[in-house]
Amino acid sequence: MLRISRCQVSGIKILDSPESIDTGKNGVIEASAGTGKTYTISKLFTKIVREGRASHNEILVLTFTEKATEELKVRIREEILNQSSISENLKKAYLDFDSSNIFTIHGFCNYIIKNYPFDTGVNISCEPGVVPRKKILRKIMIKEIDGFANRFLTSENDAVIEPDRVEDEVNAILENFVKEKGHKIFIDGIDEEFESVDALFNYLESHRENTNFQSFLEYYLILRFFEEEKKFKQEFSIITYDDMIRSVWYALENNSKFASSLSSKYKYIIVDEFQDTDLLQWKIFEKLCFGTDLSSRIFIVGDPKQAIYNFRGGDIYTYLKAKQKILESGGQHYLLKKNFRTTKRLGEKLEIFFKSHNGEINNWFATDGDNKGLVQSDEEISVEYQKDEEYDDKIEPFNAFVLNVEKLSDAFEIWLKFVVNEIKRLVYSDVYIYENGKRRKILPSDILILCRTSEKAMNYEKELNNTGIKAKFFEREGSLFSGYEVLTIKILLYYLTYPDEVILKKRLLLSEIFDLDLTEVINIMEKEDKGFQANLLEKWILLARDKKWGLLFDSVFYESEMFYRMFNKYSKNIAMQRVLRYLQIAQIIKDVASRKNLNISGVLMEFENLIKNESRKVWVEDDANYVKILTIHSAKGLEGNIVFIGDGFTKKNKYDYYKYYYENVYRYVIKNNNHNTWVKELHNKAENEEKKRLYYVAFTRAKYSLYFCIANVSNTRSRGSWDVMSKEIKERVLKLKEKGLLEVKSLPLDHSEGSISLKEAEEVKDIQINLLEDIDLSKSSYISSFSGIKKKLYGDKGEVIIEEIGGEDEEENSSYAEELLPGGVDVGTLLHSILEEIDFTQACGLKDAGEFLNIPSVGAVVEKWLRRFIIVDSSFEKVKERVAELVFNTLTTEIFDGFKLCNLKKEERLSELDFYYRLDNKYFLTGAIDLVFKYNGKFYIIDWKSNILDEYEGDSFYNFVEEHYGLQYKIYMLATLEYLKGVYGNFKDRFGGVLYIFLRGIKAGSKNGIFFKEFDYKLLCSIISEVKESYRNALEIDYFA
Repeated sequence: MLRISRCQVSGIKILDSPESIDTGKNGVIEASAGTGKTYTISKLFTKIVREGRASHNEILVLTFTEKATEELKVRIREEILNQSSISENLKKAYLDFDSSNIFTIHGFCNYIIKNYPFDTGVNISCEPGVVPRKKILRKIMIKEIDGFANRFLTSENDAVIEPDRVEDEVNAILENFVKEKGHKIFIDGIDEEFESVDALFNYLESHRENTNFQSFLEYYLILRFFEEEKKFKQEFSIITYDDMIRSVWYALENNSKFASSLSSKYKYIIVDEFQDTDLLQWKIFEKLCFGTDLSSRIFIVGDPKQAIYNFRGGDIYTYLKAKQKILESGGQHYLLKKNFRTTKRLGEKLEIFFKSHNGEINNWFATDGDNKGLVQSDEEISVEYQKDEEYDDKIEPFNAFVLNVEKLSDAFEIWLKFVVNEIKRLVYSDVYIYENGKRRKILPSDILILCRTSEKAMNYEKELNNTGIKAKFFEREGSLFSGYEVLTIKILLYYLTYPDEVILKKRLLLSEIFDLDLTEVINIMEKEDKGFQANLLEKWILLARDKKWGLLFDSVFYESEMFYRMFNKYSKNIAMQRVLRYLQIAQIIKDVASRKNLNISGVLMEFENLIKNESRKVWVEDDANYVKILTIHSAKGLEGNIVFIGDGFTKKNKYDYYKYYYENVYRYVIKNNNHNTWVKELHNKAENEEKKRLYYVAFTRAKYSLYFCIANVSNTRSRGSWDVMSKEIKERVLKLKEKGLLEVKSLPLDHSEGSISLKEAEEVKDIQINLLEDIDLSKSSYISSFSGIKKKLYGDKGEVIIEEIGGEDEEENSSYAEELLPGGVDVGTLLHSILEEIDFTQACGLKDAGEFLNIPSVGAVVEKWLRRFIIVDSSFEKVKERVAELVFNTLTTEIFDGFKLCNLKKEERLSELDFYYRLDNKYFLTGAIDLVFKYNGKFYIIDWKSNILDEYEGDSFYNFVEEHYGLQYKIYMLATLEYLKGVYGNFKDRFGGVLYIFLRGIKAGSKNGIFFKEFDYKLLCSIISEVKESYRNALEIDYFA
């Protein structure tokens, strides 16, 4: 019977079989959950080859994950073999299948870059890598916030800033911001985008009275990060994933010959999961398929109802643009209608939930305003369920519960207990499910729990395991086998397998396990004496040889202080998540190695296989009978016989920034005191639309039975934190219940007796933290900076530490009263920045500072930093000459007999060395040393000072430094000794001492302004005692409270 539907009338073709696809046209294939997307792609690939439209290696297939890539390769090969008759084209495709072009988008771009380096303009020495965003940002903040504040603070109200909040909000924007993806940054209430630091400064200079300091500070930090990120990537020859895509797009956009060449190479492009693409990726496909004379054919395959990755760059609006472009160019719109996942009884209930009803209940995806293109019609939602299994009357397909609570905070506790008890009933009672007509008992592995947050997921894991039902939480799909942690473990296993390979040793020392920088690694590799790291490496080689896997990983994680450093480097929550992932990876390795009796080579081979396959089954390989617990985002593409939605009652109360789509761009809006209501409304609207899609993904994971709960809150105060989507689901199911379309059950408050309390559940993190043994993470463990202790001990005079010695009166009375450069932290940061960036050796052999400044690279560095920290006026050129003079004098003055700083090559010095000194088991000091250099076999440290003093020589100068900086240089000494001890073991003869160089006091031909404290090992114990006594005094006056 011919079925005429709204879809067919409007040009959409219901795709009963992939054989109906017209391979002579472009196509949009929309596939609802469970409708056989991978099957369709494999059929389409085979059809194109069979028809002779393209050979197998002229088809480019792009997938979202490595796992999907491998799965698709297997499916296509199987499909070729399943053909009733195999043509020569198919036979060739099967025999030469390894030459097929099936990639992730990043894999494809990496392939293009490696094979077309001259066309893409990417240095062939560049390797894929990650920029340490947080570390770079934190360094910028430490160095530059004070200078920015002194220049632009306009009121006392602005003076109170929250550094942690600033850092979090900036990091959140940087996480996904890519200009080429159509992203723009604005400040709430200011409709102006700033392309550079200079543009931002120009705006601030002319709008001082109307600015919100913290908002502009965040914008400044973002722009500065972009500058430092570019330098970092150039210095270390790193190319990020976004760089790969950007480079390929630039090459295609600016080289028509190259674009035509690629178009002719790939006659067909098939893109899977296209709803998760972004504008930059689409620009590449658009150029290949619509921008050359030899344009490729394109098929995009996806489901806009499952576009849930906006938080990491997925762009539903690009999907709609691409769809429109393809259809307007004569492409065909296909719709997959047959669902092969969900049973008919459950599927029919899901359709009732999602579809509209007589105009009284809107379609679940209905929206208004500018986003009407996102609406999914009832016909597009509707599918034909192919599975018609029997049901045990002890389990219903669709289980919606309403929970009546006074306070919203009680809802999760009650639902948690209910879910645990319901799982116990399903597993331990005589409850059955039917698969392919056969009845069997329910197993824990049939059950999938989906949560909005990791915190709630961990609560389920603990509760279930406490009841004797095995459960495992995995934070995201492929997290164990595609995240940063797995790369670290892979580096470790490679080294242990091939311990004589020097390059593998270097990689291990550079990895997160030791977290050393390149200079430290070179020093370790060159030294003869065994140090801390070398001893550990020898120990690990022996443990691996003896197959003592538990002891091996304990030593790797704890003896190396790897976990210890992670908790110092990241927030407690992030560090805990990463530590748990490392422990999960180690547990899988230990289990597999023990069960299969593997040696280290076998462990490496097995681990490589796990990475390659990214199989979700590996998660529970050691015991398949687990309840699986995932976040909803990580569950996309997965399925479970019985699915519980674990949370979703409360909303996120704080947003780091607003993000919404407006006038064809994504706007990232830094929050401001202006509080534009419409900006927040647009943000909330976009988020709620994505939440609807998120719940669609969650509900459609279920094959046999679905459980979810909604709260009915009686306390009006508690409703403020009620999630909007939870309220909308509640209203929807209750209306459907009134119409007799769905059954909704009330959950009694006493249903959950016998489970542990929520209080215990919330302690799960503290219990897991105890796994870290020696690491003290209690609230009584503190980290402080020297400046903080100094200020607390000595009051405001302690501000000397940030180089603000002396006020205006002092400067006027000074012999340096005519100094062109003002005092204060701005100039200090300015000079620090120049000395960190400049090449010291360029000053050697020059006559004066004028020649030095005339070197183009020197002049550019000096001018760049001057414009950041000094107001440009008529005196600018004189100030520039004075700065050049200070730097030149510093670099060309003899520090020791026969030694000048201009003798130091860049590789012989290290700027801004972060240190972390442990005072005892509970207290720590952290900071940064301006410069570390090596001379005549010994290490020296320098602290640059820009203070304006009366004298820079003699006893008064030395007494001044001892009084104001004595504690500081002793801490620097101890921190440096700790570093040298870890690197060299025998450190006594490796440390020369500390130099304090007062830049304004240095004069040609003299040693004025140079304070040197030679290290005397005999005084080490007294130095340690003095430092510890100083911090104890700080404690007594409650500094750490």
